[in-house]
Amino acid sequence: EFDDPDQAIVFEVAVALHVDRKISDDLFDRAVAQLGKDTVVDLVGILGYYTLISMTLNVFEVPLVNADGADEIRLMPELAEGTLVFGRNTKSP
Repeated sequence: EFDDPDQAIVFEVAVALHVDRKISDDLFDRAVAQLGKDTVVDLVGILGYYTLISMTLNVFEVPLVNADGADEIRLMPELAEGTLVFGRNTKSP
C-alpha cells in the first residue's frame, strides 16, 4: 500500500509493463489523469531503460561485490576500468 497516489499508480504501471509487457487502456487513462501524459511517457522510458540495463547485466553475468563490508552493493571497479572479465565466455576482438 502506498500513501501517495502518484507512487501507487507508478507501481501499478511498472508491474503491468514488466509482467504483461503492456498496460490496459483503463490503466493508461488513470495514469495520464493522475500523472499527466508527459510524465507517463517519461515513466515508460525510464522503465524501458531499466529493463535494457538489467538484461545487459544479466546476459553478461556482470558480478556485483560488497566492497569493504559496506552496506550497499557496488559494481566491481574492473567494470569502470574496462578490465572486467565477464562471467560468460566472451572474447575480445
